[in-house]
Amino acid sequence: MNAANPDSHTISWCASLPETENRIMLDIEIAEIQSEIDGFSRKITVAVAIPPVVFCLIFLLYRNLPADGNFSQDSLLTITSISTIALMIPIEIVFIRDCLIRSKGLKADLNVGIVRRFEGELKSIDPIDHTQAYLLTRSFLRPDLDAIQEIELLPATLRLYKVNGQKIRWWKAASVEQTALLPEIADIAAQWLEPVGESEEGVLFAGKRALSQPELTELGIKQRRMWLKYAVPAILLTLLFFLGLSSWDSKSNPLSLSRKVRLAVIGVLALTNDVLFISSAVRAYKISQDKAQASIIIVRRPLGPDEKRSNDSAESEFRSYEFLPISRMLWTEEGLPANWRRLRL
Repeated sequence: MNAANPDSHTISWCASLPETENRIMLDIEIAEIQSEIDGFSRKITVAVAIPPVVFCLIFLLYRNLPADGNFSQDSLLTITSISTIALMIPIEIVFIRDCLIRSKGLKADLNVGIVRRFEGELKSIDPIDHTQAYLLTRSFLRPDLDAIQEIELLPATLRLYKVNGQKIRWWKAASVEQTALLPEIADIAAQWLEPVGESEEGVLFAGKRALSQPELTELGIKQRRMWLKYAVPAILLTLLFFLGLSSWDSKSNPLSLSRKVRLAVIGVLALTNDVLFISSAVRAYKISQDKAQASIIIVRRPLGPDEKRSNDSAESEFRSYEFLPISRMLWTEEGLPANWRRLRL
């Protein structure tokens, strides 16, 4: 069961570390977060006061423009100033929205009143895991696969709070994913594997087991994400490309060089996203077949000479894997979810 929620049949992961027991926020941490909320409120107050000033400046500058339309060099400078000042308005809107979202999120963090903790060994370094790569690049996580490491997140915003005891001073949201726990039937099924081949290291064993309901639910979630991940950009870019292509009549309506370049860029982007979408859709279709079959392949192979473990038990002489039968994707390794399952696709 999930240490953070003993009644759950799933466990959460952040940067390949499993979630453990959460802790209550300390008084000093509550005060720090409240101080940040107050800071955002002050920024919003100042930001809201700026647009009226901007409009006044634009109005005053506009009044100085000549009514007859004969613009001098000073007039052109005035127009440039108006345009520059006007750009501040959308920037202000984005800034205010960002402050409101962060302030609201921090208030939700305070209402929950806990800090989510993820602790364990980095079983592997995965460059596709953006949170892990971010923390490794900045030396918050250590690339030592045998060391126990710890990540703390704020619960509502998923903001990185502390990593290995170091407080993260800037705002960075982490990626958290849930996977189904390995069901008890997996241990039972692993005891009834049959020999299917032999290598220099020893005998290879294989068998099957049924997927649990939480595992089937996880498969369904990942299947939907695979379908949707590239669907929207692929469809929109492809439509945009063909609309541009349909308006191009080489005789009566020739495109300028700049429009041809833009159309070519859109075409390349559309083709790239189409390929990614088709690849993801094929994988999603295979996973739907895995889900319909509702079973998993178990493989147990003997360890190689440089893989020997210090443990003397018989189980220590083998490494166990589980694969989805149709897509052939790795499901578990040594009882742990495969890397792709711990990533938010």
